[in-house]
Parts: sequence; structure tokens; C-alpha cells
Amino acid sequence: MPILIKRPKGENTTLINGEYLSAYYFFPKELLEKCGREIAEIPRVPMRAVYEKQSREVIESDLFLLLMIDGFSHLTWPYMGMRGKKEIYSGYDPAWQLSHSPGFWVQELLDRSIIPDPVTMVKTWQDDKIGYMSWEEVSEIMSEVVPAVMKKHNMYAVIETAKGFRCFEDFDYRDSNQKRDFYRKWYHTRTRHPIVSIEEAQTYGSDDFISYEIHDESQDFENDLCEKIVIEQFKSKLTQKDMDILTMRMEGMPYEEIADKMGYKNHSGVIKRVKRIAEGYLDFCDRHDINY
Repeated sequence: MPILIKRPKGENTTLINGEYLSAYYFFPKELLEKCGREIAEIPRVPMRAVYEKQSREVIESDLFLLLMIDGFSHLTWPYMGMRGKKEIYSGYDPAWQLSHSPGFWVQELLDRSIIPDPVTMVKTWQDDKIGYMSWEEVSEIMSEVVPAVMKKHNMYAVIETAKGFRCFEDFDYRDSNQKRDFYRKWYHTRTRHPIVSIEEAQTYGSDDFISYEIHDESQDFENDLCEKIVIEQFKSKLTQKDMDILTMRMEGMPYEEIADKMGYKNHSGVIKRVKRIAEGYLDFCDRHDINY
């Protein structure tokens, strides 16, 4: 049911983007502040947000819709099972499209009673402010919701099928390991001789002499080996406690169980620890020029 607004001329019309209002209050403060003052300063009282002219204009703007699109892509992509950052893929990739579909994720959050119905929320929260959820709380929720939703709609099968039938349009202009792997496979399977590709043929000096550079597949092995060595180097720097937490999390153990096993008072401490490990790994990769 849409949120209806009485306009200056007296007519009742639907609040544009009103279906995303409860999702706005689901986003952590850090995410909202990155989107600028107009977005961050929407009143935390839903009734005020809807009926105050200035905030209502922001909610009905393209800026608010863009927040929903980018916000959900940012929150869902880490848990979709894709290798690499979402920025290296184009809008043709099905995982990219799903992560950038706010209506899909909002409906799932509503169905699971994680966020309230916007109309009910506006009627209920007339005076009291809605507090902010922490980044850790939102991340924990999405780490459970996204895989469950992907499995529910058989999206993993769609993504795996797309991986098996990659095309140039699936990738953005940015360089990445995934893009390079695709180019290698594409040209090696499309040339008459599977080892020599058109891209790798180079002409030197004169028209009478053409030298063809043969692709050295051992280089692929070396690149993969170097990446594995770097990963092992990073793991060697972790404490035993971090390794135990990381291992349990990779095995799918919920944060609450890990907290009990490791002696934490609650699961938020485990989430913060995992986040620090992830950030440390990304920094380590950057220092060693590894694409992730």
C-alpha cells in the first residue's frame, strides 16, 4: 500500500519513492553520510520526513533513488559469492543487476519482517525518532539474508551459468584478474591454433619479418602461484585467534556460536574482528599489487 500525500492543490497522490522509506532507516549512518547533507539530514521521525516539504522533496528526488540503488548494491555484493569487486563488472552481469535492484531486496526485508511496512511506520512513528543501526548489525543481517535469498530464487545457478558463457559486455573498462582470465580463454579457444592468439601476434621492424609471440601458459601458473604465496604470507601474520574465527566463519558458523566458542560477550565483537581481518587482507593485497 503506497504512502499518500495531500498536495498543495488538494489532490492526494502517491509519495514518489515512498516504498523505500523504511529501507532508508535501515541503512547505517556511515553510508548515509557518504551521500551528502541532503540525504543524511532527512528527519529520523518518519511523519516529519513525509510531511515536511524540504525532506519530502529529497525523498522524491533521483538522488534518493540513487541512494537505494547504490546502497543495496554495496550491502549485498560481498555476500553474493562473486570473485572481485562489483565495479569490474558491467550492468549486463546478472549478479550486478541483482545487487542493484533495490525493490527486490526491500521486498525480501519486508517479507522477513526486518524492516516495517512504510505506511505502518509513518502512522506509528509520529513523534519518536528512529535510531541508527550500526554497520556491524546491518552487515550481520545481510550476511544471513543474501545467501538465503540467492538460494531461494536459485540465483547461484544463474550466476554460474553466466560465468560459463562470459562475453566482453560483462566487464567494465577497469582491469582485473577476472577480465584478463576471460580474454585469455576467449582468444585461445577462438583462434585456429589454440596457443597463438591474434592479440599476442606482434610485428617487429620491417614488413619482411613478422615475429609471433607464443603465449607462455607457465606465466599463468606463476601468477596464480604468486597470489597463493601472498595469501599464505598474510595468513601467517594472523594470530591463532583470528585464524580460528576466520576458519569457523568460512565453514558457515553463525556469529553467535563463534562468540560463545571464543569467549566474547556478544556477536558484535566477532563481527568487528572479521571486519578488521578483511580490511587487513585488502590492504595487504594492495601493497602486493594483487587484484581481488
